[in-house]
Amino acid sequence: SKVGKAVDRNFNPDFDSTTLEDVFSMKEHLLNEVILQHLYRQGQLDISDTLAQESGINEYKSQKGPFIELNRILEAFKKRDIQPALAWAVDHRHALNAQGTSLFLCQEQDGRSTVHQKSILELRLHKLQFINLLS
Repeated sequence: SKVGKAVDRNFNPDFDSTTLEDVFSMKEHLLNEVILQHLYRQGQLDISDTLAQESGINEYKSQKGPFIELNRILEAFKKRDIQPALAWAVDHRHALNAQGTSLFLCQEQDGRSTVHQKSILELRLHKLQFINLLS
């Protein structure tokens, strides 16, 4: 394809550095940090703890909390349970609103209309919960 040929012409891959044994010698700490972040995102917290302990990296322990919560929400999604994600969206409504809001009109039982401000994520989770109730 034309794109492939353009890439081949403009980029000269240097594979010699991949065979050097000391290519990561000065950047081993950085490499371990990248691997730790990946393990946190994947929910492999026990492996990440072992790597952090063996490599002497302690600054990521404070960042572990959000990843634990994220993995708890993902596990609940796998079981078709939306409540943990909805609770998180409600708890973080102000931060989510700063990124973008969704204003909508709500008709109350007594006939008056009120404007509610909820995050787009929260609104979509409520929609998903409603769809789950219908099915």
